[in-house]
Amino acid sequence: MTWPDWIETLKSRYLADEASVFLLHGALQGVTWDIAGESLDAAGVLITFLSRTRPLIGTVRADGKLDFPTMHEAAHFERIVSAAEVVQGSTLRAADDPRLTALGRVWLALSTTGMDQAWLIEDTQLLLPSHRRRVDPLPRGVPALFDWPSIPTLRQSNNLVVFFASEPGAVRQELVDAASVIEVQAPAAGRPAPPLQTAERPTAAPLPPTQSVATPPEPPELDLEESVRAALLAHPTTAWASKLPVMDAVSRVLQRALPTVFGELEFSLDTEGSPVVTGDTAEAFLQAWRSDIALDAAAGMLISRLAEAPGNLDVLDATAMGALQRRVGKLVVRVASREL
Repeated sequence: MTWPDWIETLKSRYLADEASVFLLHGALQGVTWDIAGESLDAAGVLITFLSRTRPLIGTVRADGKLDFPTMHEAAHFERIVSAAEVVQGSTLRAADDPRLTALGRVWLALSTTGMDQAWLIEDTQLLLPSHRRRVDPLPRGVPALFDWPSIPTLRQSNNLVVFFASEPGAVRQELVDAASVIEVQAPAAGRPAPPLQTAERPTAAPLPPTQSVATPPEPPELDLEESVRAALLAHPTTAWASKLPVMDAVSRVLQRALPTVFGELEFSLDTEGSPVVTGDTAEAFLQAWRSDIALDAAAGMLISRLAEAPGNLDVLDATAMGALQRRVGKLVVRVASREL
């Protein structure tokens, strides 16, 4: 599947764990990409891309309204915000500006665990204009927007926040410095973007009655590299392209880290060369694997580097292994948080 360059940039930076908060600028209006036969603007492309792995995606409009692709997501949002307020023992007070109130509620949702989220903030230049010295505060208890990119609650989660702005110079420099800035470039004239295919969105798992808003623990140290090396030796090289050995290695790490959730699994290929996973907890593992596009991308990076030197398993690519280690660590933290 081919995505616009700016989507690939966002994906690679997120995969490298460079940022969880991004600032997009450039061709955000008046430009469309053809996605599965439908013309979508930059926000639509981003939502389509993120919807493959995020059961909750929301957009904060300039007027403070919250938009969701489906009513199902809107209901999930209200549920986790209510749960967060119950845990904190207080209700978020509304601000004078409805947009600030909406951002406060978004932060409550981001502070919960158990559901991967993505949030799009439109017209950031109206929210944080560069020429204005005073910054309107968010509701009490909600950190300033400038701090969101570095707060562990967001950085250690699998959530993303994407600010949209006309240009970086129109936005307060504090946010420009803190976020990962990406320019959205329109497709070349006369050469429209190639059609993209969308995958079916995963069904969100039911949420527990309440959600913990505590800061997630640090990702644990995992003996992942040895597991990957052993799995590569155990499976034929014909299975490498399907990422089967990496999936097998990750499953064994998850078994050791979370034995009450993940059990022993068997991995094989079907007649079309696609991975087949069998075992009592196969569905739980596949759901965990599919929930993080960065995990799958890290596995693909590792396999592609191995293809360049298939005979050398003593030294695995450090960049690919580092990305894989971070994603598995975050996966363990997310799953463990749901089980507490």
